Amino acid sequence: VSFLQTFCIRRSCFEILYGFKMYLLQFPQELVTYGGNGQVFSNWVQFWLVMHYLSEMTEEQTLVMYSGHPLGLFPSHCNAPRLVITNGMVIPNYSSREEYESMFAKGVTMYGQMTAGSYCYIGPQGIVHGTVLTVLNAGRRYLGVDNLSGKVFVTSGLGGMSGAQAKAAVIAGCVGIIAEVDETALLKRHHQGWLMKITRSLDDCITQIREAKKKKRTLSLGYHGNVVDLWERLVDEFNTTGELLVDLGSDQTSCHNPFNGGYYPVQLNFRDANQLMSSDPIKFQALVKESLRRQVAAINKLSDQGMFFWDYGNAFLLEAQRAGADVAKRGSSKGEFRYPSYVQHIMGDIFSLGFGPFRWVCTSGDPEDLATTDFISTTVYPYKLLCKQFATIFFWDVSTTWNLKMDLKWKNKLWLALPSITFRL
Repeated sequence: VSFLQTFCIRRSCFEILYGFKMYLLQFPQELVTYGGNGQVFSNWVQFWLVMHYLSEMTEEQTLVMYSGHPLGLFPSHCNAPRLVITNGMVIPNYSSREEYESMFAKGVTMYGQMTAGSYCYIGPQGIVHGTVLTVLNAGRRYLGVDNLSGKVFVTSGLGGMSGAQAKAAVIAGCVGIIAEVDETALLKRHHQGWLMKITRSLDDCITQIREAKKKKRTLSLGYHGNVVDLWERLVDEFNTTGELLVDLGSDQTSCHNPFNGGYYPVQLNFRDANQLMSSDPIKFQALVKESLRRQVAAINKLSDQGMFFWDYGNAFLLEAQRAGADVAKRGSSKGEFRYPSYVQHIMGDIFSLGFGPFRWVCTSGDPEDLATTDFISTTVYPYKLLCKQFATIFFWDVSTTWNLKMDLKWKNKLWLALPSITFRL
């Protein structure tokens, strides 16, 4: 067996098996990694088939994956990819939610999310840098400030992707308030050191917001409760005192999957909602839609007073629109949303500067090797801070040394700047 064959097999198995680490998975037995339904495989048979193929493939073969199912080993060459992966590819005529549910049940398609189905999920640390850039540049674009001290960012979700919001708020230097209905997810982020504090009281939450805002103290506070209650309480505080306690707002519930655990209605607690989800899905869907309408109504009121809200690419505005919420852009006849997406207003501008994510794997598992790769990555930085984004990159290098408690010691990710290559989405 050649070195190349052994290396590729080890690396592929390494990536897949890491995606199955129990402390990272959202629903381990169902092979759901994150996002409510983001999977590496849709069933365990596929897992064992892939492991079998990896154990016998050579450097002259490529394994082709289709939505978690191995199509087989195909002849290739030593310089070709060892794996070619595609997930959820469906022609438009059959791309409805109903068709997806049917095909998923048959095991012929699955939702791989961004990284689960492509074997490169590394927990929230994989997205924390992008989240930091989003929050920092939201402050620059919407608030006109580089320093977010004393600015309050309200959002929801502490799952596999959304869990990065708490750490990003701290690195960005603002006050991050993140609502989460699932206590398990809340405690996990707190235990990992990604969330500074937890509260189960809206009164205490408001008190801590005021104190941190006044003292301009960095804070990541997890509120164990429904985000709709939080938004409505912020509206009540404004109506009572005239004080706008939130500057920036977003949402990272798994709204692409709102009726199967991606979004929890405010009318029920977490346990009752899970029971109703299976016992009476029609009623559950009605409550979700009502909850979305209430959430948008509260966001709209705060937005009218100067709070800036953006969609985080999780289909929040889309599902809110389907639920009948007031998310249409005023005066627009083109069906536009009143709030922008983060790609439209924030990341698109960053990408146009030639910035993009670069992820690498240190397959030796040796922390010293990873440190070496980190050092090498710093040598590709431009020598001049040509814009604020470059400054952010250098700030990232310094701050993450003490800010990130890594789940994984052999992977890293960096946003690289390539000034000679510019493009716009």
